[in-house]
Amino acid sequence: MRTGGDVDSTWLKYMDLHRAVSTSSSSPPHKTFSSALDSLVKEGVLEKETTHRGRYRLRLRLTEQDVAAVVAVYDTHRIETASKIGSMGDLTQGWTIYGVHRESPRSLQQRLRAVCRNAQEDLVDAAIGEAEALMQRALAAAKSGLDREQARTIREYLNWAIAFRLSLGNPFANLAHFKSLEKLVGPELVTLVGQAIPGALRRVAEQHAGGIARWWKPAVTAWESPDVVVRGLTMLFTAPDTISSDELTSLKRELRKRGVSFARMAALGRQWITLMVSFTPTVILSGSMRLRLGTKDIDKALEAELRDQARLHVGEALDQQGARPPLEP
Repeated sequence: MRTGGDVDSTWLKYMDLHRAVSTSSSSPPHKTFSSALDSLVKEGVLEKETTHRGRYRLRLRLTEQDVAAVVAVYDTHRIETASKIGSMGDLTQGWTIYGVHRESPRSLQQRLRAVCRNAQEDLVDAAIGEAEALMQRALAAAKSGLDREQARTIREYLNWAIAFRLSLGNPFANLAHFKSLEKLVGPELVTLVGQAIPGALRRVAEQHAGGIARWWKPAVTAWESPDVVVRGLTMLFTAPDTISSDELTSLKRELRKRGVSFARMAALGRQWITLMVSFTPTVILSGSMRLRLGTKDIDKALEAELRDQARLHVGEALDQQGARPPLEP
């Protein structure tokens, strides 16, 4: 099951559908029946196969929201089921394993902890590697339009963006941790701590003003640059929606003069932003998904169900044209 995909790929033959709506004494004319099928194809109810003539299938497209809702229910159910056996984890480190009995061998628990830590490192390494590769592609695409200083400023900003994103950790896990802490100690204590955080951060900032200024320097330099190209490219990779129309016009003009494709840079900027959002994914997996069910029987039952559904839709289309065969007495 995937976003934008069909629920099932079972194709139904024209003659099977025709027989399904026929009776022993009469059947709809083929011309009328073909017209009914074509109308269902136009409405998006059926899909006609292009490589083989005379085959159709129900077209039930799934939106991203449909898939997300189904997957969330599935994940929730398997976590709840496995947690009845037991669990182990470290909320501060952001990992939990369900389905492990508390009295399982210590050696198993240690190995599972190592697997989780290694997996977390692999996820971060994958994100960093992709970000660095994307940065190189962006710099190469803009190379003809940047002098040495401009390229250095952009490179330092993108490197800073990677480091900044790493410093944020996993916002979703942090939020979940905060919610679990609130449930554990009560909302009053969490509120009290939350009220104290701004003052504590302010004191830290005052004590380490120089270090903080150095940390933010690559970002401030790029954001506040008077250079149209540097600032414009920085915003394309940060918040393209905040670029004013005048700034956008100037950036396009400057890039065109220097032989740099604005469309290419804008596309790379969108990729960069989505990568930053996806930098610390939450992965839910099971140790094994080997199903030992009678899949042939399931496939046959599913195909029969799809035929029934298709027959229902075709029958309704024939009714609209007044061409359904009369019921036998």
